[in-house]
Amino acid sequence: MVRGRVGMWLGGLLVCSLAGGCDFVFRLDHVGGTADAGKATGDGNVDRCFQDDFTGPTVCAPWGMEYHDLGATISEAGALVITPAAQVNSIAGCTSLTDRPFGSGVTVAVTDIVRGLDTYTALQLHGPDVQINATDNDHYLHFQRSTGVDLSTPVKYDPTLKWWRIRPVGTDMIVGEYSMDGKIFFPLGSVAMTVPAVIGVELEAGTNQATVSGTGTFEQLLICP
Repeated sequence: MVRGRVGMWLGGLLVCSLAGGCDFVFRLDHVGGTADAGKATGDGNVDRCFQDDFTGPTVCAPWGMEYHDLGATISEAGALVITPAAQVNSIAGCTSLTDRPFGSGVTVAVTDIVRGLDTYTALQLHGPDVQINATDNDHYLHFQRSTGVDLSTPVKYDPTLKWWRIRPVGTDMIVGEYSMDGKIFFPLGSVAMTVPAVIGVELEAGTNQATVSGTGTFEQLLICP
């Protein structure tokens, strides 16, 4: 079960606005760190997009605050790197600072996940309390409740599945998606619920066991109005 920070989130982020009601396969042309969401969505809002490439110097700034417990470390210098310690419940991450409209989706590039029994690397949204979570003990990518309960059949994890996105569809459904190239996204799962007006965003990695290695590494976060 992902330990996370449910109940401690401080807010959310502006997210990308899609044309056509967001119920189609979405193209996001930002491979190689070049965000072009305005071109992808046809909304012309690329100049207003928020993009964090994790170049520092302050971890998670300006959108969030960092936390770290039980020996876990977090740093950024071209990537957000979370390294849990070999200790039960070691965890670190970033959680957003302000309440924002949910909008149309939160996208992040994940280039490495924490390895070991009962480890996790996750993009989590507070409010709807859902997440995309890569777990090394079963080698799957999950769309879940923030408590770790699966909302659909997991997909076999592969490091090429680096782009993760959570977005609303209309007012009564939230979907999780993944992409290999950051352009074409495929469904990971969905859940029927009333879409909340505001959300919080969290990036985290940790372990529930003492056997752990590697890092949770995030290289880009993209949020557009």
